[in-house]
Amino acid sequence: MKKIVIIAALICGAWQQADAQYVSKVWVSDQKDGTYINPIIHADYSDPDVCAVGDDFYMTASSFGCAPGLPILHSKDLVNWRLANYA
Repeated sequence: MKKIVIIAALICGAWQQADAQYVSKVWVSDQKDGTYINPIIHADYSDPDVCAVGDDFYMTASSFGCAPGLPILHSKDLVNWRLANYA
């Protein structure tokens, strides 16, 4: 039993050390100079629908029955999107 605990501790310690060295790089399409890189949104938003309300743009996409439902994204420039809520 003691050997199993020691082995588990060694494995977990190595995993935590490797995890501490990992740096997440979030995709950013906006180049901050008036240009952008495709894809605009580096995610799986299938069948997107976009509508404009004044100076704001809203997008939803198919969720194929996955909870929590239809994602609602918001943008001011059609390049920088943020998740606003779910419908």
